[in-house]
Amino acid sequence: MPGPERSRRRRGSALIVAVWTLSILSLLAVGAGYKTWLELKLTSIELDRIKEERLVLAAVQLARQVLPKDFEKPATLKDPWADNAALFKEVRLDEGTFSVVRRGPSDDPGGTAVYGLEDESGRLNLNTASLSQLEALLGEDGQDAAQAIIDWRQTPSDPQALSDIDSFYADLPRPYPCKHAAFESVAELRLVRAITPERYRRLRPWVTVHGRRVNINTAPRAVLLALGLSSDLTDKIVAYRDSAQAGDADPGDGVFTSAARISQNLDATPEENAQLNAVLPQLGVTSRDFRLHLEVWPGERPVAERRPVSYEIVLEYLTVGQWAVKQVSRAAR
Repeated sequence: MPGPERSRRRRGSALIVAVWTLSILSLLAVGAGYKTWLELKLTSIELDRIKEERLVLAAVQLARQVLPKDFEKPATLKDPWADNAALFKEVRLDEGTFSVVRRGPSDDPGGTAVYGLEDESGRLNLNTASLSQLEALLGEDGQDAAQAIIDWRQTPSDPQALSDIDSFYADLPRPYPCKHAAFESVAELRLVRAITPERYRRLRPWVTVHGRRVNINTAPRAVLLALGLSSDLTDKIVAYRDSAQAGDADPGDGVFTSAARISQNLDATPEENAQLNAVLPQLGVTSRDFRLHLEVWPGERPVAERRPVSYEIVLEYLTVGQWAVKQVSRAAR
């Protein structure tokens, strides 16, 4: 029976070859399908990136349109850039949606979200704030941290103090040098000795590296108190500002138009005048740096179904009607 046996073997071999061929073709098909899927995915990611960039540009352009055209005009919390949900909340474009969200003038950094820009001049500058002002922002246990901030931004005159400071940073598990130069960002605080995550969260809402003078029209209570003003005087300032009408900027209407006239606007007592005079060089009424806390949702899916991409953008006044992008940072998803 050699004939039938040989025939069965041939059929078995053919079946094995067919199975292998089918398996190889299946693998090739899966590979081709995966490649196509990957190409589509990469194309989708690239399209989202382009849409994201266009949304950021649109938000910056919108901010430029509402910011003061003239730097000499006082900037106040009644201006359209400050609190304007109709203009800044979930702005829908073909490329997607964006919102410009900031924290309102509240002493609670986690307070109610306000749709609008933030005036950087409403904060204390890390590079010019005094030791006592930093201590006031940090609280009763913040003396060491306040001094560490001063040491980070300048070189101590005492050689022994300088050696001790540099030795501390050199002896860290992952050593790095103490900068002894101006802060370039608020995030740089994380590198400073004694600035714990809790202290960083406490300090971050009230400090900046932009601008030199504190705008008394926009500074929150925490900043006014840190300047060295009493609680009663701070209450007077806030109450006076609250009496302002949107768009007004005349003396007596709740808008401070000159730092030199603050005491006159408030009908301040002699003691309050002394407090104001002590910090007068640090006070102003205008602003030339504004921050956008930007949230971007590229694409058409509803905002509620997705996490936004977050940006921090600082605009700087150049000349009449011109605001330039000074700083941009994008948070990782």
